[in-house]
Amino acid sequence: EPGQERDRGMNGTAAPGRFTMSSEAEHLGRLRQWLRGALVACLRNSLRRLLIVQAPLTLLSMALAPWLIAAIGLDRLQLGILRCGLVGALLHVLCLFGSIVLLYFDRRRAAAEVAAIFFVANGAFTLATVAVGPRAYGLGYPLAALLACAWAYHRLEQTLEDLEYLTFAAQPMAPEASAIEASSASA
Repeated sequence: EPGQERDRGMNGTAAPGRFTMSSEAEHLGRLRQWLRGALVACLRNSLRRLLIVQAPLTLLSMALAPWLIAAIGLDRLQLGILRCGLVGALLHVLCLFGSIVLLYFDRRRAAAEVAAIFFVANGAFTLATVAVGPRAYGLGYPLAALLACAWAYHRLEQTLEDLEYLTFAAQPMAPEASAIEASSASA
């Protein structure tokens, strides 16, 4: 049976209750791989459930946009801006999902990078679309959201690659002094 290989003593007999190091390492490697796969599957399932709600709502809103524009009394030029805003909102929700997962893994710097990229890109793309003219109005937000979303998922992929290190090696060995002081002050 796999994994049941036993250490052999000097006379070739199995040492009771001891597995070989290679067997233990192999099982630990498989366990790590399975756990990472389960975590990635859970994240993908959560993202899928988010998209099941958000994507149809966005598509329905885009399809109904001409009637919504007419009912509100907006100009026909604003139809394109509304549709760009709807696509931008969908991409921004995906970006926020990635940021929340990064924060869950205590990757504050990566989440701040995502927010900074969105902020700077939104300003830059908006200025660029204003310079291009009315035909480009509204494109700044979805482009910025797309860029920030791509960066969030890039950083999330890096986080999942380093998950074992982040979980075990990057944790402090002793509680921080402020945490100890806070717990002793409340007691």
